[in-house]
Amino acid sequence: VEIMKFKLSVKDNDKQWKALTKQVKRLNELTAEAGIFAGDGRMLVKDGDKKKTINMATLAYIHEFGTSYIHPGGMFTKITPSGETIIFRIKAGTRITIPQRSFIRSALIENEHDLLNASSRLFSDLIIEKITSKEIAQKIADRMAELIKHKILSGQFEPLSELTIRLKGHNKRLIDSKRLFRSIKSRIGKRQ
Repeated sequence: VEIMKFKLSVKDNDKQWKALTKQVKRLNELTAEAGIFAGDGRMLVKDGDKKKTINMATLAYIHEFGTSYIHPGGMFTKITPSGETIIFRIKAGTRITIPQRSFIRSALIENEHDLLNASSRLFSDLIIEKITSKEIAQKIADRMAELIKHKILSGQFEPLSELTIRLKGHNKRLIDSKRLFRSIKSRIGKRQ
């Protein structure tokens, strides 16, 4: 009977494991963010004959959640993009309502599965060292911004009033000057 002898040695090199756990820890410290952020500019808006500026983040909030207010009233003239002059009166005390047209929350909720799949694929790349935690967070944030823009372009929102359509010259919701659309950005931050 012949007995084979062999020697087995295992060398533990946990360098890769330490690098991976470091990247996972960094990833857990990051946030992926998309939307319209405070300080992203202002826009001139008209309320009848009155002009004022509004922060883009405030404008986004108004459309995202809707609002209503009591109008002080007055007579207003508007020249539409097609050149039509419209004169209209708003009675003092009239409640003006802007309905909720969620484009941020709804885009992310409707595409939760897409975002989870993208995260999973990117995490696989992190394991094999093809990508860093910071790159994962940025790619997810960029994807979120794309989804929000796509939601606006889909136009699936509460319809505009007939007066608003006449004043704007079209029935596209959330797209007028395209400033709101262009203000959608992505960024990564630190978890607090």
